[in-house]
Amino acid sequence: MADTERGFSEEEFPTALAEGLRYVKYDSLKVEQIGCLRQVICLREDVQLAVQPTGFGKSLIYQIISKVLECLRVIRSCRWRQ
Repeated sequence: MADTERGFSEEEFPTALAEGLRYVKYDSLKVEQIGCLRQVICLREDVQLAVQPTGFGKSLIYQIISKVLECLRVIRSCRWRQ
């Protein structure tokens, strides 16, 4: 398991992703979801912004991040109105 302050390395990411997928009981995710997870789980940046359409599966991303990193993360989700 990774140190939650440093995140996972690129080599550790597949194992972390597999753990998260087992947690949410999914076999796979969309390529874009995996990209978002990689950015956060490997802690490439302090702040990440992902703009995704309704129904894209953002909640799966939130759940996997919380499970895998086992530390506090702030997630902000907005509903856009025209």
